Amino acid sequence: MKELKIDPELRDLLPHLPKEKFEGLEKMILEEGYDGTPILIWNGYIVDGHHRYKIFKKHNIEFNIEEISLPKDSEKSDVMDWMITYQDVRRNMCEAEKIYANDKVSTRRIEEENAKKKLEGNRKGADITNGKTVSVHLDGERKSHTSPTHTREQRAKFAGVSAGTVARYDTVMNSDNKELQPHKNLITGVETIKEIITIYQKKGIRKMIKCRNKRTTLTIDLPEECGHTGYSVDCSYSFDKDQKQYLLSMELFRNDISDKQTIDEQYINGDEITIEYNIRRVVEYASMSGYFDKYIEKYEYTYKCFDKGNEFFENDSSKQLYPVRECDVIRKAYYCSKCGAYIEENQNCCPHCNAELEWNSIEKESDV
Repeated sequence: MKELKIDPELRDLLPHLPKEKFEGLEKMILEEGYDGTPILIWNGYIVDGHHRYKIFKKHNIEFNIEEISLPKDSEKSDVMDWMITYQDVRRNMCEAEKIYANDKVSTRRIEEENAKKKLEGNRKGADITNGKTVSVHLDGERKSHTSPTHTREQRAKFAGVSAGTVARYDTVMNSDNKELQPHKNLITGVETIKEIITIYQKKGIRKMIKCRNKRTTLTIDLPEECGHTGYSVDCSYSFDKDQKQYLLSMELFRNDISDKQTIDEQYINGDEITIEYNIRRVVEYASMSGYFDKYIEKYEYTYKCFDKGNEFFENDSSKQLYPVRECDVIRKAYYCSKCGAYIEENQNCCPHCNAELEWNSIEKESDV
């Protein structure tokens, strides 16, 4: 029987099978026989097949192995990246598993970078001891190790999820509330983040969200713990006599920008006393379940496009002068040769694309 090496960090990168599923896998192998699927290894360490290896050893079953293909200079963090990709392709990992595993990869990569810096420092120290001249930079405040942290957005990018999902994951995993302790095993995939958040709400441990009244409009600041820092929604409501319900309209906006994005309209129950409480509950649940994430991403994308567009026109228009073109219609008219917009005579810049205009060399339409 082949003896393989087990690295605890690689073994624990992905969630272990629950007891009942492990026993089911063992029963299937014993009843149907080994199907020949190899255990995948890297430098003798198991990277896929820890559960099967345990069963094979227990029942003395011969098995196949296969070395994964990675560059020779690959480090453990590269192997961990490979494992996450391989598992996700095979069985579509849940969001919590991706965040959990990618956080571990980031921690491992930081440790590897620190080890390289320490090794480099030791080498320079040895060169000095041996009489060699080297340039060494000493910080004013020496630190035993570097500890760079990844922002919520960076962690979301690594895991392929939204920043709001990472925020909700952290809300659950960092909570010290006893009601949530049994649910911190969400990385097994048995429970999704949204299911955990529902429990989080039902247990009455949610944080209060800030509200501001404006007659029949309730402005609600979205909670920071959901990854929505700096965003609010205007909730306008009116009573519909035909439906005998309140019609709620929500508009999303960033607190430093006046433009608003309409989200949707929906009917909700309530009376003059309970309606605002019910609206707060609707917004609270929507925040915790990730409902606003796609709208916020669209909002941010729109303003990035505006910023890029303005930057393009400012940079482009300053590089060259664009000739004015002339055409004969009922009266003489001019238009910009860059964007085609009609312009008034002797305007310095096109009012549409902001290009600077050259009136000393007017092009005839027939010349173009």
